[in-house]
Amino acid sequence: MQFGVTPAWLMGYNVPKKMNKSATVLGSGLTEAQNQLINYIQTLNPSDVDALLAIVRSLRNRGR
Repeated sequence: MQFGVTPAWLMGYNVPKKMNKSATVLGSGLTEAQNQLINYIQTLNPSDVDALLAIVRSLRNRGR
């Protein structure tokens, strides 16, 4: 996130070039993998986000 440019934009995804302030705050204290997930999620369409959320919930419930 050097210079406030999103990594997803640099990779050619159709996302905003500049990070907004809330995204920068959200990424604070997260691992690189967690930040990458956030960047990938920002490139997904809403139905894919819903599908990914269902997968994540399933993974969380599996360990309980």
